Amino acid sequence: MPKSEKDRRTSTTTALKILGGGLALAVTASACTSSSTKSSQASSGATTAPSVTITIAGPNQFNNDTNTFGNAWNSLVASFEQVNPSIHVNTEVLPLATFNQTESTELAAGTAPALVFDQATYKPYMVTNLDSYLNQPDPYVPGNKKWIDVFNPEYFGFNVVGAVNAQGHINVIPFNEVAVGLFYNKTAFAKAGITAPITTWTQFASDAAKLSAAGYTPLSMQSGSLGVGWILDTIWNMLAQQYFSAWNLYTPTGASGTSPQLTTEDVTRAITTGALNTNLPAVAETLRLTKQMLSQWSTPNWSGVADTGGGSVVALQNFYTGKAAIAWGSDYAKGSLKGASFQYGTMPFPTVTSATTSVSQNFPAEFGISGTGGTTYMIPSTTKGAQLAAAIKFLQFVTAPKYNQPWIEATGALPIVQGVAVPSSDAGLLAGSWGKPRTMGPFPGGAGANNNEVVTEGYLLGDKSMSSELSFLESQWKSYAQLQISTNGWQNLSWAKG
Repeated sequence: MPKSEKDRRTSTTTALKILGGGLALAVTASACTSSSTKSSQASSGATTAPSVTITIAGPNQFNNDTNTFGNAWNSLVASFEQVNPSIHVNTEVLPLATFNQTESTELAAGTAPALVFDQATYKPYMVTNLDSYLNQPDPYVPGNKKWIDVFNPEYFGFNVVGAVNAQGHINVIPFNEVAVGLFYNKTAFAKAGITAPITTWTQFASDAAKLSAAGYTPLSMQSGSLGVGWILDTIWNMLAQQYFSAWNLYTPTGASGTSPQLTTEDVTRAITTGALNTNLPAVAETLRLTKQMLSQWSTPNWSGVADTGGGSVVALQNFYTGKAAIAWGSDYAKGSLKGASFQYGTMPFPTVTSATTSVSQNFPAEFGISGTGGTTYMIPSTTKGAQLAAAIKFLQFVTAPKYNQPWIEATGALPIVQGVAVPSSDAGLLAGSWGKPRTMGPFPGGAGANNNEVVTEGYLLGDKSMSSELSFLESQWKSYAQLQISTNGWQNLSWAKG
């Protein structure tokens, strides 16, 4: 990665870091012991200087601080260093808008740090296969026989979509689960005379008009793919549900069969065979409805609003200051909304019913909770020796119930470790069908896919006609499919030969 980009990162070396952010960056070989590290060592009676330093890097999912993931993270890291005085942990906070590019470049170049956030573009050989470690005991969990057993098997394991790569191996470790939903200002709703939850698209349109009349922007929105991508993904999951059974042909390990959610191989096959194409009515309708929400009910000129909430609340300042009545947020929002002048609640995204579009089959809005979309890290294959051992220890430590529970309580995140209690603040993000995983996965070409141009330019901003956007997406999908075929070695499969 160019030096100028690396210089724009904010690096922190305090030993007091807790795993709350979701990104782990590289191990650095230098290692002065920070004053906070010395303090924690002194309090535990340890006097030996750290013999190895590792860096964990990623975007800030918990607040809008560019220097730290917050006090909970700091406490978690301090606890680790106290138990492991020979290891020092640096935390590097990467900009939300560019962390993917930064990490992808470093992984490809072999210059990535010891721990990196998992939402990067990479090939399997670039990261460490963790299968053998997961089948060994976690030393921080008394009586544990296999590390993998500390996790909730519904959301993380060798048979869970997203947890395994195309070869059926695990190279990511989640510290929590993540849930996403709509946060709403209770004062604004009362002033506008509306009640939560807003259950349908038709009701949202009506209530948005009342919120506007009461002086509020209905939905807080910003540039980038986070909030826009969640709208695309949610609408697509509802409207495209009719194709799920026909496209669901592989298990998470790549064997013939079915899965609770479409796998990457399912989507790649659907694109390559032409089953998934931009002539499907659900594609254009997903774009049309997303544009309606952005242009009619969201922050004016949203594409020019810079990110202010990290990964916790979309367009945080507009919501926090009371200008907007509703904002997308995650279970990490607790820290960002602390001190707000109003009480807030959470609710699902409204369901798009047949009253809004004939494409709808009245499938309810879903988002679900995920063990691999939250604070999830992996170890680059270039991490070796003492740094590799230290990185493994760090991942084992933060997923041990004894140390995971205080962090979960402080951040409001959802636990993925068995035996760790769910914070009461997360209840509204798991209500009804909304708490069930999206079976279709993300909208192809939207957030999390091969490109994000659909959310940063084109039809949604009025720069392209619908037909031009669909043509653009078709070419992008085909390129994405060919990349997946090449990356995962599917060239000899009958459907991949064209």
